[in-house]
Amino acid sequence: MATPPVIEANDLCHPADVTATAARADLCRARGSARAFRPSGAARAD
Repeated sequence: MATPPVIEANDLCHPADVTATAARADLCRARGSARAFRPSGAARAD
């Protein structure tokens, strides 16, 4: 069974931490939506 993620209580206490986390999420979304990661034969969404 997978180990649950460990979340520290004050991980996002500084505004720069929140900004960096949002930027990382945007990067992950962009990479996950990239054509290179689409299954072959998938319909084009763009």
